[in-house]
Amino acid sequence: MRLKYFFCTFLFVCSSAKSYSQCFQTESILVAACAAGGFEGYNEMVRFKVGVTPQNTSALAVNWPSNTWQGLIQNSVTASQVAALNSQVIAAGGCAQILEPVGGVLPANAKVILITSQNFNVGANIFGAITENIYVLFQNNSNVAGQGGHFGNYSATPGTRTLTISFGSCTDTVTYERSLLVDTAGLPGAAPGATVSFTPAGVASYTNLGCVAPVEVFAVDAGSTPITACPGAVVSLVGSAQGQQSVTWSAIGGTYSTPTTLGTNYTLPFSASGTVILTLSATNSCGTVISDNVTVNVNSGVTPTFNVVAPICSGASLAALPVLSNNGITGSWSPVLDNTATATYTFTPNPAQCATSASLIITVNNGTIPIFSPIAPICSGTALSPLPTISNNGITGNWSPALNTTATTTYTFMPDAGQCSNSVGLTIIVDPKTTPSFNSVPAVCSGVVLSPLPTTSINGITGTWTPAFNNAVTTLYTFTPASGQCANATQLTVVVNPMVTPTFSSVSAICAGQILAPLPTSSSNGIVGIWSPALNNTATTTYNFAPLAGQCATATNLTINVYNIGTLPTFSAIVPICAGGFLSALPTTSINGITGTWSPQLNNMVTTTYTFAANTVQCATPTTLVITVNPATIIPTFNPIASICSGASLPPLPTISTNGIAGVWTPALNNLTTTTYDFTPTLGQCATNAFLTVEVNGNTIPNFPTALVLCNGVTAPVLNPISGNGVSGTWQPAIIDNTANGIYVFTPNAGQCASLIVLTVTVTDNTIKNEKYYLCFDAAAQVINPVIINTGLSPLQYLFIWTLAGNTVSNAASYQANSAGIYTVVATNITTGCTTTTIAEVIESPVANANVVVESDFEAVQQIVITVTGGLGDYQYQLDYGPFQSSNIFAISRGGDYTINIIDNSGCNNFELKVTAISYPKFFSPNADGYHDTWNIEGLSRPQNTQLFIFDRYGKLLKELSTAGVGWDGTYNGIALPSSDYWFKLRYQNAAGITKEYKNHFTLKR
Repeated sequence: MRLKYFFCTFLFVCSSAKSYSQCFQTESILVAACAAGGFEGYNEMVRFKVGVTPQNTSALAVNWPSNTWQGLIQNSVTASQVAALNSQVIAAGGCAQILEPVGGVLPANAKVILITSQNFNVGANIFGAITENIYVLFQNNSNVAGQGGHFGNYSATPGTRTLTISFGSCTDTVTYERSLLVDTAGLPGAAPGATVSFTPAGVASYTNLGCVAPVEVFAVDAGSTPITACPGAVVSLVGSAQGQQSVTWSAIGGTYSTPTTLGTNYTLPFSASGTVILTLSATNSCGTVISDNVTVNVNSGVTPTFNVVAPICSGASLAALPVLSNNGITGSWSPVLDNTATATYTFTPNPAQCATSASLIITVNNGTIPIFSPIAPICSGTALSPLPTISNNGITGNWSPALNTTATTTYTFMPDAGQCSNSVGLTIIVDPKTTPSFNSVPAVCSGVVLSPLPTTSINGITGTWTPAFNNAVTTLYTFTPASGQCANATQLTVVVNPMVTPTFSSVSAICAGQILAPLPTSSSNGIVGIWSPALNNTATTTYNFAPLAGQCATATNLTINVYNIGTLPTFSAIVPICAGGFLSALPTTSINGITGTWSPQLNNMVTTTYTFAANTVQCATPTTLVITVNPATIIPTFNPIASICSGASLPPLPTISTNGIAGVWTPALNNLTTTTYDFTPTLGQCATNAFLTVEVNGNTIPNFPTALVLCNGVTAPVLNPISGNGVSGTWQPAIIDNTANGIYVFTPNAGQCASLIVLTVTVTDNTIKNEKYYLCFDAAAQVINPVIINTGLSPLQYLFIWTLAGNTVSNAASYQANSAGIYTVVATNITTGCTTTTIAEVIESPVANANVVVESDFEAVQQIVITVTGGLGDYQYQLDYGPFQSSNIFAISRGGDYTINIIDNSGCNNFELKVTAISYPKFFSPNADGYHDTWNIEGLSRPQNTQLFIFDRYGKLLKELSTAGVGWDGTYNGIALPSSDYWFKLRYQNAAGITKEYKNHFTLKR
């Protein structure tokens, strides 16, 4: 922790093994005073101490290193400055004074500060909480505004400065080296606050405490911070203080061995975490307190863990608690074990384990009788809730025997072990159940009112019945006793017989006056009853059968039809139909209710009379009905349809004829060919089919050309408005553009049944092409193959003129050139007159030679360089049949044989060269996986007077082998060598036949 000052520091060397001189001793110089505006010369200070003899300031003389001595001044100005200084001291908590000498006399042993001007800045060099009086003297230096200092400030150039102070014949001289002055960091340099202190022997030391006055310091320093420690650790503290009367260490928690001394030991509590602040407070003689802190960063302590100790009964044996936790922390327990009462024990870890304290509760139980609430009596068979396994007073255990809901039983509670508790019994009374008894209920007919069932049984059990009464079906009712009666539920069935409907055979109809047999008084299904009203053989009558009581049967009816004799069946007339029209079946029951049949079968083609014969016992006579069938005689008529041109729009044909017949047409309309359409009338109109022909005329194709080729700018032909086959019309656009391709459409005038014609006009430019050909020569300067210049145009369509140097040489479509030169051919299109000009330059290509070399054997990246001389110099290069490139240099990273192909862009000089690069693998992995299993030189697979030696890293020869073999497999005398670096030496002949030697190393990886 940095030193804490209470507003001030000090310049004094406060003690010495050597006594003062008889008069005084110079103790320090504030060489570089703090001052604003360049007034350093007003604010410098010298501190000295008077000896055992008082000194009179009238005898004081000072020989400054710079400037002259101005003498002393003591007046109202200096008194004001002193008063301001004393206010500063009081405000800082000091209890001493700054004094001017009375009568110019400095008392024996007085501490004195000499300030270089009465105009010094009180706030520039701070006085603080002084605890003993200090005398101050002022040099009379008020007329030299802004003068320089009295001492020599820092300079890198060495140079000494000397100060001499005299009181009459008593003189003290001190000297310092200006290049040794320091800044506040203690480094040589110019900075305000630079101070020189002197021992009684005059030995100088150099400090810089900043802008402070030369008064004794009141300071405290708690020591180095931060400190890192574990919970429970002991931290050694060494503080320092000056000007104090007492010191005190304090903290929140923890203990100090000696809290009132600067050096002490602090013990962190085991519960400490995060940061703990330790404070050192100093109190001076004035009662002022200043403090400084040390921060302790507490490491996360390990919490000791222990197994839980099972509760014991009072007085039972307790095993000693373990002094080693489950997680390895050693320590001790407190308080002493007590087997008579429950207690909490604290584990305090031994020092230096970075562990926290832990606690453990051991429960000691007194003997307890389990208490349970009584169980109310139950009825036999009533469910019993499980008995509680924890008593009212907290005893756990289990019950026996198993619960019995059919008989009164006493159950025993056995407490679990370790609870210091006795067993206890509990009796549960089980009362037997009574079954309620009821009189049976007679059966009833469905729908008959049922009297309520009794809610109290014959044997006095009260309760309720379910479900609700139902007088429609037989029902089983359940009687549930009211609670608290120990009675069983019981059941009662009430039979409800369903109502039966009597059934009788029907009675055949009779004619009026015929005899009717009496109706039966017992139904087919056994129901007995009586009929009403009395039988009537003169009119149709419905009779009611009423069952006798007690049979659960319903009344029923029976109707006997009585027909009058000679009734004529009546029917509605049938509307006439057209021949083939639809005829519905005739009704088999007349309007007046006579049933019967018709003959003959229905006929929808001719008018027919049908006879209705009544069924037997209806007392009815036959009748007839005529259905008129009209023949189909109406022919639908339609207006003729005007002929159309093929493809023209055709309106729909009318679905109603001019004489009002509706129908449909077939087939679908066709506007491309003449078609006859069939009209089929809708049924019921007595009309026949009709036919209508629509004539479709074919379109004439105007005989205009459909394509035209023009040369750009040539006069275009005029578009004719009448075709060669007489079709008139208009063109769009009307005029041909002779500068651009275009489409021109001829639209025939209306009424001609003619098609559109499209004319495509292609406008071509007179083209000029430039071509280049090469004449290849052999070593004898003979042409290898002449150049064939081919226009690719047909002589049937073009005329050709070939020229060389202005002379016509041919008029064919192609030309064979045997010498260099510029050949021109003009091809003229016979049809369009357009020309295509080809300018062919024929260039001689001389013989070329090629060479290839590999630069720098064994480089990590080697270059294959190809050199071609002769030819035209425009070449493409290929490495190992890869892509071609224009560069003649290939970079490779492995040794071996390479194939170089060179093609001449003129097509004359092509080469295939072989070259070998020599290199070596930087590593190999002999793991028998088929990859990099052996090591050898690359590019020396053919014997070339080579010698290859392999060594370990210590120079031991491991293998001599041929580069033409499979290589080294990483073994020595059949033993696999470990992964490491290995060295090799190679003697070989390079491509130039020069014998060379090469050494390097490689890595074996396994």
